Amino acid sequence: DRGEQVEAAALREVKEETNLDVELEGLIGLYSQEGNPHVLAAYAATVPDSQLRSLLAQPEEVSEVAFFSLEELPELAFSIDKQIFQDWRQQR
Repeated sequence: DRGEQVEAAALREVKEETNLDVELEGLIGLYSQEGNPHVLAAYAATVPDSQLRSLLAQPEEVSEVAFFSLEELPELAFSIDKQIFQDWRQQR
């Protein structure tokens, strides 16, 4: 949201879409695409053990949500997602 701190927005978006309270670990990167007015800030985050059972898709936000291992990721929704995962893996 306009005027919102970026880190606070990341935490809020995760909560709105998954019902999880996560802990941000750091910025993965900023991403933009020609012809697209949006800029995406991608953060690495951890889910505290106490939150693992709280995962719940919020129907007004997403149709389904689940945990996946890195080896079993489903097809990603947006073309930029592959780049974000590559960058995250390089930072680990």
